Amino acid sequence: MSMNILAPINDAAQLKPLIDAGADEFYFGFFEDSDTEVFGEYFELNRMSGFGRYANRFTLSEAVSLVRQIAALGKDSYVTLNSSGYTEQAIQRIQSYVIELVDAGVTGCIVSCPELLNVVRHCGGKAVISCVGTVYNEADVRFYQRLGATRVILPRDLSMDEITLLTTHVPDMEYETFLMRNGCILSDGNCLGLHRFEHGGICKDIRKSEKQFITKSDKDLDALRFTQELYDTCLFRNACAACALFRMLSIGITACKMVGRVDRPEQVLKDMHFVRKNREIAMSCLTEEEYFERMILPDGYEQICNCGYSCYFPEIVNKRARFFGC
Repeated sequence: MSMNILAPINDAAQLKPLIDAGADEFYFGFFEDSDTEVFGEYFELNRMSGFGRYANRFTLSEAVSLVRQIAALGKDSYVTLNSSGYTEQAIQRIQSYVIELVDAGVTGCIVSCPELLNVVRHCGGKAVISCVGTVYNEADVRFYQRLGATRVILPRDLSMDEITLLTTHVPDMEYETFLMRNGCILSDGNCLGLHRFEHGGICKDIRKSEKQFITKSDKDLDALRFTQELYDTCLFRNACAACALFRMLSIGITACKMVGRVDRPEQVLKDMHFVRKNREIAMSCLTEEEYFERMILPDGYEQICNCGYSCYFPEIVNKRARFFGC
């Protein structure tokens, strides 16, 4: 059993430390000022273009250089071009970007729409379907497979059983799942709001919005308010799927993704060490129960795991809890 760890990279100086910590693949975005000059302030090259250089630290030329550095270190690189859609003029411009990235040796381009998938293939590159591409069932996988996609990034809200069905029925596809750091209260592919540095996005607005409840009793109202407060403050704040690593390995997941293009490098590095150690443990275990016994728990386990709001796969956490009689 083997499975790669995919890490965000926003600083070329972090490449070697992240590789030493266990990273096998890297993904990143880039930002060109000329794009907004041509297409306007709200143009999105990827789903985090609204964060500007805060989330996309590189220009195109710097991204091309980074691709070469990653290849020289024997690792894979993926570039995000995963907005929900583009104008024909924008696609023509992005094609020139893809040509440079492919020539530099990029492993894959992360896309969301079929039009851009075709561009990547036409340029001789490999297309990876973003979670914005909404791959929820076998038909979705086969649709993108027919178009030439080589990997799909599965949405955060799929259960492990649902993912297992995909890997079983369509085994000749690479699958990527989320593993650590950040989640979302919405389904990426059905979220058409903009992510902006100044306010985050509609998901953040929903968390902060005033809630009104109608209940039969004050006791029910207090319980509902408490639950809503936990949901708003805790949901995916420290998202994690460490309990599911053994299952991911056993069903043939190609890569597990560490989120964090806007996070502190030292925290990403710390989590990378944590994931690598658990992957090593999972690879040496014969059963999921053995892994539950030996795995390393995340910092703040009592608050994070027992609450259940930060788990990508709560059904796995529940199975672990039953195993220990909790």
